[in-house]
Amino acid sequence: MKKQPIFLFALLFVLMAAAAPGDAHLARYRDAVPGDKTVERASKLQIDIPVYCREWHIWWGAPHGQDKITPRWQHWRSLRVFGKHTPGEDIEEMQPGTAWRRYLNSVGYPLLGPYDSGQRSIIRWQLETARNAGITALFIHLWPSLWDKGEDQTPLPLFDIVLDEAARLGYPVGLHEESAFRQGHAAQKPESCARRAVIFLKRYAAHPGYLKIQGMPVYYFQNWGRWFPADAMRRVFEEVEKEVGPVYWIVEGNFTRDYLDIPQIKACMGPNNSWFTHVPPYGAGPHPWDQLNKDTAEARAAAAAAGKQFGTMVYTRFNNNHHRAVKPGTGRIDAEDGMFYVQSLEYALKTKPDFLFVTQWNDFQECAFIEPGWDFDGFNADPYRYCRITAAAVGKTFHPAPLPDREALDPAIRHKLFGDTQPGDLGPVMHDLKRDGHKLSWSWGEGSGVPARIRIVQKELVAWKPGIRPYSGEALRQGNPSLNPAAGFSGKTEVRFYAPGLKCPKPETVWMMVHARTAPETQLSFEYRSEMERFRIDSRWEPRRYNTGSTARHDELPDGTFREWIPLYEARFNGFEGDIVAKLLAGKGEAELYELLLWRGDLGGDEFSASFGQKELTLPETLDLNRPWVIVPYDKAGNPGLPRLMAPIPPPRTQQEKTTAAPAATVPAVPAVPGAFSDNFSAPGNWKPLRSSHGVRTRSSMNGSMRPCLSTNDSMLLAELGRTYTRSFTLRFRLRHTQWERAAYVALLTPEGNGGYGLLYDSSIERQYNGCGGTAAVRLEFDSAPVWRKWTKLGAYQPAPARVNSDQAAEFELAWSAATGKLTVKADGKCLAEYPAPEFSRFGKVLIHGQSGAQLADLVISGE
Repeated sequence: MKKQPIFLFALLFVLMAAAAPGDAHLARYRDAVPGDKTVERASKLQIDIPVYCREWHIWWGAPHGQDKITPRWQHWRSLRVFGKHTPGEDIEEMQPGTAWRRYLNSVGYPLLGPYDSGQRSIIRWQLETARNAGITALFIHLWPSLWDKGEDQTPLPLFDIVLDEAARLGYPVGLHEESAFRQGHAAQKPESCARRAVIFLKRYAAHPGYLKIQGMPVYYFQNWGRWFPADAMRRVFEEVEKEVGPVYWIVEGNFTRDYLDIPQIKACMGPNNSWFTHVPPYGAGPHPWDQLNKDTAEARAAAAAAGKQFGTMVYTRFNNNHHRAVKPGTGRIDAEDGMFYVQSLEYALKTKPDFLFVTQWNDFQECAFIEPGWDFDGFNADPYRYCRITAAAVGKTFHPAPLPDREALDPAIRHKLFGDTQPGDLGPVMHDLKRDGHKLSWSWGEGSGVPARIRIVQKELVAWKPGIRPYSGEALRQGNPSLNPAAGFSGKTEVRFYAPGLKCPKPETVWMMVHARTAPETQLSFEYRSEMERFRIDSRWEPRRYNTGSTARHDELPDGTFREWIPLYEARFNGFEGDIVAKLLAGKGEAELYELLLWRGDLGGDEFSASFGQKELTLPETLDLNRPWVIVPYDKAGNPGLPRLMAPIPPPRTQQEKTTAAPAATVPAVPAVPGAFSDNFSAPGNWKPLRSSHGVRTRSSMNGSMRPCLSTNDSMLLAELGRTYTRSFTLRFRLRHTQWERAAYVALLTPEGNGGYGLLYDSSIERQYNGCGGTAAVRLEFDSAPVWRKWTKLGAYQPAPARVNSDQAAEFELAWSAATGKLTVKADGKCLAEYPAPEFSRFGKVLIHGQSGAQLADLVISGE
């Protein structure tokens, strides 16, 4: 008998060890917060008609998970308050004080963290959660394919998984087709609509996981704005039903008699509370409930008279202020602690609809989601709040579904959800790092495993800098050393790397520091060898890559360069060329690449013990504070946290020792002409930007030639000549296009700036003029000031002498004479054309009109 307590303790330990992952979470949130007045008010509704939920988005992509379909951040983006991003508020970063909450483009935050929609266990959890909330069926968003005729839905592989899981649970799903958002695309043509519906219904209508109403497969879409004319809609429905049999068509929009007379339409949906965001006071309240109720009642009566069922859509709330560029005070319907949702249901029921659609299931960007979250529009300590409100409204009590597989979720959220630490989780997160000499201090984010050690890595980092050096077994090497990327590259040029010193026998996250310079509106793209190198997005193939300026820490530096610290998820470097390939995104713009540094969690370094109580340490004397280094904490399971790059701020580049192998060269002098206006673009001081997002941007070299130049990059720049030419002028300059691009020109304007003549270079059509582009004189006429992309060609294009993206820039000349009243165009000394030019006779300003990828040098204007 004395052994019984020991036996019971052992049994209890075994039972605890056998508990399913996440049981503690489920137990904690099994019931609603006591005294929740919103849930209590919803319970009085006792809704007894079908309550569907639309906008189950399967477009979310994430770089983690076990069965990803889109292995990158897709639709999840960094925080943008009123459409504006603040540096540091990136999706790869955690919000202050947390080790789990990323900076997302959402006012709320999903319970699972940002996830990839392709995870089977997440799909199962979503379906079970919706069913437990009393939702009759979820309607999944599918999109007509974008890069073809729009005859397919996308993404079908994910939809297959959804249907199979829905059938297994006995909880069918419907289709909400988003053809309404393919304005101007072939997907909206009647023949594409018919073909798409026939293919889809032939494939899926009989599946047990696909929703049927009155024995017919459901097909639902919106027709706001009447993009689908009634006669075309009737013909499409007839054609589809001839192929697949009767369909339960649900159409949402403004219904007139010609639509109501379409016999195939089984159900109509009309006015709804999203209207509040489109009329004053734009969702801010008080809301025009009475007008909405009147409009809905009229639509309901019209549908009933036509023998149609009628449904009403209900938004739970709305807030896109952390995603889109909207003005403060718009783009938001306050949640009112959930009471707006309940009040919307109350008003919807007044018109006695046949069914309801609540929205949205998981549109986190617009923050009307019902799916569980750590934050909705505020947090009342219940992540299942909107599921409980929905369940109460239909007379049910909500209980959470078992959590998805741990491996399917964001490593940063796992400890918070499951309450323990396992290999593969994100380790501890350090915030507020401050250095004073060799003293370093920080704070810890909550929600991670317990820190066990801190590692400082410098000499072990895998580094590359440009230049041809004797081979020494470097860990990271350039595969095409004939190219010096620090001197600039453009077009489709590739900088290829291989990393024999950082092979990845299994998928690993490798963090990479990029030090570079890019032209305005230009992104560097780093494709890398990985576990899943190609995948489909919107009917096109995408490589595994990271684009600068997208989701990670980006630091603009005083010398005009930038430094970015980016994660390469699931890297599988094999030590051969192509481990990393740097190029320009879409081949646009130009860039200079100065340095790469790679870090991986197994790299060694100086180690120190750590705990939550420790918030400072003395850095080792051997650490060179003038070079980049990385500090990262590890938890007791060996998981690294976020690695923090610590790097010095470089001096202005004119004082910095060049890392290239090119010898110093003298800046070419602009030819001296008495009384002339000249600029070699070694400094931007002469020019006033009329249109530019980056000011006046000069470069130290034109394609490595050491010839200073101006990167025009979608800008208009104006300068005063300092005198007025009335008898003649000669305009000379060098111009190079680094990619196939629309017209760039240099022009002389009247002293008032309302018109003049210029010389234009256009290479927008690759096949023309043997790959060299064309040139022509243009006449400019403005009402008052120069206008973007407004000119008149004075004649046909003539072939330019230099190929696009070649090493040589063409030398252009435009001359005008009052005596002859003509303009003469020359290129590389050859006369190409003459044009009559009687409109203007006084010139006192010079205008540069640039496009992306144009480089201008050696501008000289002379005359009388």
